[in-house]
Amino acid sequence: MKRILLNKFFLFILFCTVTLCSCGVWSLDSKVKQLRLGMTKQEVVSVLGTSYTHLEAIAVPEGDLETIAYSDNLYGNSYTIRFLNDKLVEWFAGTPDRSPVPVVVPVPHSGHN
Repeated sequence: MKRILLNKFFLFILFCTVTLCSCGVWSLDSKVKQLRLGMTKQEVVSVLGTSYTHLEAIAVPEGDLETIAYSDNLYGNSYTIRFLNDKLVEWFAGTPDRSPVPVVVPVPHSGHN
């Protein structure tokens, strides 16, 4: 009898764990569906939350470009969000490809010919 109760309790805990963990993933996906181009960063953060990673902030001819990313830790899903002058201009699933920028280091001249 104890063994049956223990098995039922274990199954209940397993069910609750799977259900609660999957809610977080669906929650991020469903929240992203609420985004609209032109939203401010504050509006996006109020929808998606404050747990984002700041990827970059650069000045471009059109103004200030800021890129942040949201991700869930369970399945590794991520979304990249871009703002131009504090307005949402782009979002997509995944993170941008980041190729290293080549750096040219000049070779010092010895001064002797």
